Amino acid sequence: MVSMPEFIKHVPVQDFESVSAVQKRIGSEVTQRNLTMQALAFSSEVLLAEGGWIEALTRVLKYLGEGTGADRAHVSKIHADTAGKLFSSRILEWCACGISA
Repeated sequence: MVSMPEFIKHVPVQDFESVSAVQKRIGSEVTQRNLTMQALAFSSEVLLAEGGWIEALTRVLKYLGEGTGADRAHVSKIHADTAGKLFSSRILEWCACGISA
């Protein structure tokens, strides 16, 4: 017998929510999880196979952003000044269509 995935067992049912509404919401969550997992798999392949890391990360940010439904994704570099204070510098950014950088 196939058991129900753990994350589905704990889906809260809102007052007066129909069974079809719950099924639709769960289906949407499963679809989003699948897209995220595909984006992560693609990202791993690209980062391992590509020669130039900037080009690879640019492709990965786009795919992860689209796969997770994000408005933007970025890569930051953490560095310290001479006193040891930490700073973050954005080195790459992807923005969804219609989102300004």
